[in-house]
Formats: sequence, structure tokens, C-alpha cells
Amino acid sequence: MELISRSMIFSLLNTFDRNMKKEGWDRLKKDSRQTLGMFTAGLVNFFQEGESFLYGDKLENRACEYSDLAGQRHLEAMLRSQKSIPAEWRTFCLVGIDTIWIDSSGDRRILCLCFNGQEWVLTPRSVELPFSSKRCRFVHVVKVFTLPS
Repeated sequence: MELISRSMIFSLLNTFDRNMKKEGWDRLKKDSRQTLGMFTAGLVNFFQEGESFLYGDKLENRACEYSDLAGQRHLEAMLRSQKSIPAEWRTFCLVGIDTIWIDSSGDRRILCLCFNGQEWVLTPRSVELPFSSKRCRFVHVVKVFTLPS
């Protein structure tokens, strides 16, 4: 039996906390299949040896090599319980690549969780900007479950 710390369990909602259409983003290109439930998370270093950054189609294609990656709802769940995010993760930009929006100019955008020194903040980011191997990690949904009441 796998033991999971209750302090690192996050709860998904079936709606977005932050409606990106209200911020001028046009439509969803891709969205996570998981929209409800509880999950635990891990980080994935998605860079291959010798890569210092990825962006654009290469970034999206690299995400396709992994299963169970987090999207916007997962990051929002983590933000709602940000005290449960491990302190060791503060040095990384947590990338929610499983939800991709198209903004009004046609650019692909995702949301990331970044620690600003005091708290975690949800930050919009263009897929066309470079994602650094030193700083960025995909969030991986490790386990999905329901807690007994």
C-alpha cells in the first residue's frame, strides 16, 4: 500500500478559477482530461542532456512524451493549497502544459506557478518564449484518488 501525505493532496474543481477568456484569451487548444477529484503531484525534468531551453512546437512535442501532466486546474488546485507545495520546489517554475490557450493574437499560452519569494503566483506565459532547463519543470499528476469521508 502506498502512503501519501495528506498535506500534499490537492482538490480539483471542474471549472477554472481564473477564466482566461476574461483576460482576452480566445479559446482552448487543449485541456486536461482530469477535471475533478484529488491528486498528488511530482515534478518532471523534461529536458534532454545538453538542452538548455525549449519553446514552441518542441516544448509541446516534448509534453506529448509524458502521460498524466498537469494543466491549469491542477495548478489552481495547488495554488489554493500553496502551503502544501514542497519548499524544495520554490526554485522552479511549475509548468501546467496540459492546458493550452490561444490568445486573441493567435499565440499559444499556458499558465505556470512561480514562487515570488513570499508566495506562489499563477503566471501566464507564451509557449513561444524559452523555458529554461535550470528553472522549469512539468508538473506530473502522480496519483488520482478520492479520500474516504
